[in-house]
Amino acid sequence: QGPFHGILGYSQGAAFVPVYLSRVPNDTFQMAITFCGYLTTTHLGLLGKVREMSPFGDIAHLVWMGGNDWIISNPMTREMAAEFTEPTIVRSTRAGHIVPGSNDPTFDQVVSWIRDGSNPGPPSPPTTKPPTVKPPTVKPPTVKPPTVKPPTVKPPTVKPPTVKPPTECFDSVVKFKWVRNSVRGCKWAGKKEMCDGKPFIQKHCPSTCGKCEKYECVDSPLQFFTNIKKKRTFTCEGLSKLSNARIKKLCGKGKKYVSTCRDTCALCMKDDDFYDK
Repeated sequence: QGPFHGILGYSQGAAFVPVYLSRVPNDTFQMAITFCGYLTTTHLGLLGKVREMSPFGDIAHLVWMGGNDWIISNPMTREMAAEFTEPTIVRSTRAGHIVPGSNDPTFDQVVSWIRDGSNPGPPSPPTTKPPTVKPPTVKPPTVKPPTVKPPTVKPPTVKPPTVKPPTECFDSVVKFKWVRNSVRGCKWAGKKEMCDGKPFIQKHCPSTCGKCEKYECVDSPLQFFTNIKKKRTFTCEGLSKLSNARIKKLCGKGKKYVSTCRDTCALCMKDDDFYDK
């Protein structure tokens, strides 16, 4: 029944905080705290009720997000924060999809907000006035440097290595492993608009995501399927740890590896030193 001091949620639990607030009296909670939250955009009934009842009596709200969160992007969290009146937004540049621990630089700020009900900001360093020390006046001796004519050196002629740029930018041709071991591909990522704020998908699908200039020559960080029926998967990191002879053999075997592990397969720099090893 309440009243209660506050309501707290993380990830899916954070998404449910505004849903719960939309169904109880405004004075039920004094404050709300969400970590890696988002709006339930796939449940239009719940979302409609949230937007109808927001900003929930102007409840004090701490919104925390991780700058490296690849599951719930920061724009998704900010969209949820917009349903509240002047929420305190704290963003950790180190963290991902987690609740901040004591080693996170934002930990003390979060704890202080919970205790005080407001954001005190980062702690100010103590003001210490250093002692005034007057250095001794020393007049350096006047030394006239000798006149030395440097020898004439002709720089060696260096022929830059020949670099063969890729002829085109393309996505990985293989499917990748997604949430709950589901099988997904670049076509799905484009239809579901999964590129925004997700560099790991952009690296797997640079053409679909419009990130050719940035990621056309890098490896995909995702776990990809080498045999979907047998559920066999592999990674570019695992490929890079094989012998050069084995890498050369796999990279030259169709488009499966070369389209996915573009850096390891030296797609953008097919120099003779690599392919002769």
